[in-house]
Amino acid sequence: MSKPAGITGLFIATLLLSFHGSSIYVAIKSNKQLQKNRFSVLSLFLSLSDFAMGIEIIYGSILLLLNSHGNAYLYQCMAVNHIVAGTVLASQFHTLMICLERLGSTFINKPTILHIVTSNVSVVLCFVLINGFALLRFGLDTLNGTFPCDQRYTATPSFLYSHDIPALTILILVVLCYGVIMYRMMKQRKTIGVQPVQNVSISVDIRSKNNIRMYKNVITLGAIIGLTLIATLPRSIAVFYSYSVGGSESALNFVWIANHVFVLLNPLFDPLIYAFTVRQYREHLISFSKCFKKPQ
Repeated sequence: MSKPAGITGLFIATLLLSFHGSSIYVAIKSNKQLQKNRFSVLSLFLSLSDFAMGIEIIYGSILLLLNSHGNAYLYQCMAVNHIVAGTVLASQFHTLMICLERLGSTFINKPTILHIVTSNVSVVLCFVLINGFALLRFGLDTLNGTFPCDQRYTATPSFLYSHDIPALTILILVVLCYGVIMYRMMKQRKTIGVQPVQNVSISVDIRSKNNIRMYKNVITLGAIIGLTLIATLPRSIAVFYSYSVGGSESALNFVWIANHVFVLLNPLFDPLIYAFTVRQYREHLISFSKCFKKPQ
């Protein structure tokens, strides 16, 4: 199974690097948008995190294709599995930070705690601490020796308590946060609707723009929540089931599928969500693609 996993990993990592490389280019190109929109800054950090994940997956896939079975090879594979898991968890936490930023935008005066939690320092600190903890987990696992270079063997108690349970907790917080956002947006929409406006045409125009904005937000938030659920739940359910039945072969095989398919759906499709919902992103992406066209 190592060669199919290596080929699958290289293919997915190539897509990851291509998509998020374009996202990073677009974000840097639209520098003015970054200065005006905090959401764009946090999206850039998320793309950088996912880009790092792509590099880690490429390295791990090359190891799988080499398949030397030596101790050095096995320890490297263990380290990559732990680091990729750490980066996945950091990316999910960055998604939560984006949710909190959206929540802050529903307030007239953004709460100080949200300013602190969604600051650049917090984002970088989150990435460093989570990956540092993943390296610590790798160090503790090496005390028990090596295990085969197969992500099915991430269905262990150490991963369960330090990765899957935190991932589920972050998922619940993301869903709750977006629920609060939607509630506040609908409440504000009703408030605007009952405010008396002397100019009827202006009132209709305001309501129309708010309806369009609400429609786009519903699509964006629904897509992000759906991706997060699909990316997180299958892996967590498989690990919980494997842990409860004592690591059956069928459960471990599903863990392998979850790691190579479901977990990577979120970083793969995030740029596509931006392309469909953010006008500035679409415009810069189209101009970026034109650079590769041959002159007539």
